[in-house]
Amino acid sequence: MNRTARIATWVASAAIVAGLVAIASPAIGGMLASSPSPTRASGSSEKPTPVTTTPAEVRVSPTPTPTPVAAPEDPCPSPRPSISLVQDGRRTGYYNEGGGTVTGVLDGELTDLGPREFAKGTVKRNAAGEIVSYTVAPGDVYDLIYERFCFTDYYSVISYNNGLEPLRSRPAYRGLQPGDVLILRPDPAVRWRPPAY
Repeated sequence: MNRTARIATWVASAAIVAGLVAIASPAIGGMLASSPSPTRASGSSEKPTPVTTTPAEVRVSPTPTPTPVAAPEDPCPSPRPSISLVQDGRRTGYYNEGGGTVTGVLDGELTDLGPREFAKGTVKRNAAGEIVSYTVAPGDVYDLIYERFCFTDYYSVISYNNGLEPLRSRPAYRGLQPGDVLILRPDPAVRWRPPAY
């Protein structure tokens, strides 16, 4: 760096420092003027009297106790229903290919919470008024159908219904089609077969 550039850098630095001092001096002067300091009369032998300040009064307002909010009551029965496979007289979550006839059984009781978005299909009931099946409407999805009927989870219903026609001939991941009938209360006389895919 040449001499002229050094001088210019020093001058610019000095100008910046002077500007900062000019900006800060009113604030520093105000702080010094407002801070109490002991004074002594010139030639006086008295000790300076310390200046004491009292803290501002602090008001503490009591914290209100929150009002407990009751959790919404679950409209579904407890325990929630599910469908179990029955093979050779035993309830099981799976089937044994070499075993006997497989049927299904409803564990628990169904509750219809009514049509809702994505679960607007129709419900079929038996002579006793019990829910037997559900016919899928356009736009219906698994999760909300099973929520509508308070099932524990949708897997048991999907598993059981994939062993029945028309769902048996296509994978569950292909989704529901309008008009599909989901059996929600298995008939123990109807034989269940594993999906064909």
